[in-house]
Amino acid sequence: MRKAVPIIIVVVIVALTLGLIYFATRPRERPMELPQPAVGQAPVAPAAKPEPMKNPQGVSVQGAEIEQRDPAGKVQWKVTAGGDLEFDKNAQMATGHDVVFEMVQQDQTPIVVKASEFQANYNSRKLTFTKGVSGRMTDGSAHFTVNHLVYDFDTKKLTGTGGAKFVQGNYKAVANNIVVDWKIKKVRMRGGVRFTKSG
Repeated sequence: MRKAVPIIIVVVIVALTLGLIYFATRPRERPMELPQPAVGQAPVAPAAKPEPMKNPQGVSVQGAEIEQRDPAGKVQWKVTAGGDLEFDKNAQMATGHDVVFEMVQQDQTPIVVKASEFQANYNSRKLTFTKGVSGRMTDGSAHFTVNHLVYDFDTKKLTGTGGAKFVQGNYKAVANNIVVDWKIKKVRMRGGVRFTKSG
């Protein structure tokens, strides 16, 4: 007498057979092909991004404007050039023409200087103004002219030499040198000083 094959074994054999047939006949995915450069043509490499010019700490050069900020981020001074403004990274110097210099103290701009030529030396930490140098107090109290003017980053003083003239109200002073110290709000004239009063 033949033994009956359990139905569960028949079901398993049929399932395995169908699975093998499916995997043997299913379409295989082709690997993605990368485009190959044409014969005699080198692959095109992406253009390298130019490195941004590194300026002295706290100093930024943007178009025709330079500004100096303190460690807290507050503006200490700003130079705007009506002409060209160039920065030499190797020499750590900036030069400009037809500039306006604004000294900033405690979020105010007490002094504005104009000059035909300007140079910033970040190694010596000085700004130099020449040719047609003139300055004015923004409150309208006084103005001055001088041949050559230097601003010191550290002392925050303006020192002018050669043909200095200072006018405040009815008083006019002429001297060889002028020193503007805004921290103590004083102007000093030195060398051959002469005062005159008008009116």
